[in-house]
Amino acid sequence: MGANDSKRISSGAPALDVITTIQRRTAVPQLDPCLERLQQLRVAEPLLKPPSVESSLTDILLQRNTSQSRSFEYGSSNASTTAELLEMYQEWQHVTAAQVSKKQAELGFQIEGVEAVAMKLLQRLNYSASVIKTSAAYLQDVQGLKVEVCEMKAGLNNVLESYEALCKRVEAQGPDFLQGTPGSALRSGT
Repeated sequence: MGANDSKRISSGAPALDVITTIQRRTAVPQLDPCLERLQQLRVAEPLLKPPSVESSLTDILLQRNTSQSRSFEYGSSNASTTAELLEMYQEWQHVTAAQVSKKQAELGFQIEGVEAVAMKLLQRLNYSASVIKTSAAYLQDVQGLKVEVCEMKAGLNNVLESYEALCKRVEAQGPDFLQGTPGSALRSGT
């Protein structure tokens, strides 16, 4: 809003700021083209007419027309057309059922295959677990065997040292000292 579009009202009362807007009027009011099109729209008659009001349950079940006119109305159809539609629907149902049963059979085979593989894997897992358990039991025994081997090695080293000492003594004294009494020769060597 500019200065040309508003004016200050001055009166004898205390000065209050009041703004009055002045609109410019055009000679021909112009409407938006979309609004013009919306205003020109009219409601059309429905393509299918709603079913007429049936008066009794028998009329509803038998779909009798209250009026005797043979014009096409919503819900009324030819018996042969209805039979053809039902036949087409049954064929579609059979084809769909066959496809579904085929897919179910394929899924069944796949599920059986997966179950067989899962059972094999479970058997292998159980076998691996038993091998690990027996290996763990053997490994527990290894420490005891290691201690025994170390003791045997120490004993064998003592025997080898004694054998080497005996060999050196035989070389130094000759084989004659072995012919003496066995107890005295061994006591003097040790």
